[in-house]
Amino acid sequence: MLSLMIQQPKETDRSSSGTGHSEEQGGDSPALKGLLPLLVLGTVLLYSVIHLYFNIKLYAWPIHGSDFLGSFPNHIIGTWFGDPERFYLYYPMDSHAMAKTYWNYGPVFHLLTLPMYLMPSAEFAYKFLLIQLGVAYLAGTGLILHTLRLFDIRSYPSIFAVLIILNFYPLYEGFTQRSIELFEVLLVAVGMYYYSRGRHSSAGIAIGLAAMTKFLPGVIILHFLIRRQWKALTSSLIVCTVSTVLAEWLFGWRNSWTWKLIVDIEGYDPSYFLGHPLNQALSGAIHRLTTHIGINPYAGAIVAIVTIVVVLLLAWWLYSRRETSDWMLEWNLKCLSVP
Repeated sequence: MLSLMIQQPKETDRSSSGTGHSEEQGGDSPALKGLLPLLVLGTVLLYSVIHLYFNIKLYAWPIHGSDFLGSFPNHIIGTWFGDPERFYLYYPMDSHAMAKTYWNYGPVFHLLTLPMYLMPSAEFAYKFLLIQLGVAYLAGTGLILHTLRLFDIRSYPSIFAVLIILNFYPLYEGFTQRSIELFEVLLVAVGMYYYSRGRHSSAGIAIGLAAMTKFLPGVIILHFLIRRQWKALTSSLIVCTVSTVLAEWLFGWRNSWTWKLIVDIEGYDPSYFLGHPLNQALSGAIHRLTTHIGINPYAGAIVAIVTIVVVLLLAWWLYSRRETSDWMLEWNLKCLSVP
C-alpha cells in the first residue's frame, strides 16, 4: 500500500538528481535492507568468536579432570600399542577411576578415539581432540540448519539460530569436558538429513552409530519402531548388533563400566548421580532445589514421581500425534526426556 502512495517524480526532480530516480525521504533502500542482516550476523559472529576464544583459553585448552579422561584411555587398547601408561592424563594409571580391565561408554566411542593412540603424546592427542569435536559440532549443526532450511545468512531466524549454536552453554562445557556428545551431534544430524529425504536405511545406520557411541540417541530407534519405519529400524539394529558383538569379542561387556554402574546401582549413593554439578537433567534440578529448600531427604521420591509423570505425559502426547508427521519435534523431545 505504501508503494501506491509514492508519487511519480516531477521532471525537475529527475533533472536535479542526475540519475532519473528518486526515493521518498526516509524510505529504506533495498541495499540497506540487504546490508542490515549482514551487519547483525557480523556482530553475532564477532561476539561468538571472542566468547569462544576466551572460554577455550581459560577452560578448554588446559588439561583438567573430566569425564572423558575418566574413561580414556581404554587400558586394553593401550596395551595394543605397547606401554599403556603413556596414554594416561591427569589421572595416573595406578589411581585411575576405572580399574585396568574396565572400559566405558559405547564401542563406537573407542573407534572414534582410536587415532589418539597413534599421536605423538597424550597431551597432543587430547588438545587435538578439541579441534576434532569442534569441527564435528559445527558440521553437525550446519547440517541441521540445512535440513531445517535455515541456512540463509540474510534471514533473522537463521542468524538467531547461529547465535544460539555458537553460544550454547553445554557446548562450552562439552569442550572443557571433551564430551563425545559433540560428535554425536554430527551423527544425529546425518540421520536427520537422510531421514528427511526418505533414505531411511542410511538414517538408521547413522542413528545406530550414535547410539553405540554413548547410548542416549538409541531412544530414536524407538521412534523407528513406533512409526513402523522398518528400513530405519532394521539398519540401526544391525549396526547396534554388530557393535555389541565386536565389543564383547574385544573387551567383554562384563568389563563395561557403564554396565557395572547399572548392575551395582544399589551400592552407590543416589546423591552421587542426582547431585552431581554436571547433572543438567530434570533430576539434577530437582535435587538442587530440594537441597536449597531443605527437603533433600525426599529428593529421590520426588524425582521418581516427576519422572513417571513426565514419561506418561510424553507417551500420551506421542499417542495423540500418531497421525502427524512432525518427526523432528518428536526426535528432539525424546532425546531431551531421556536424561
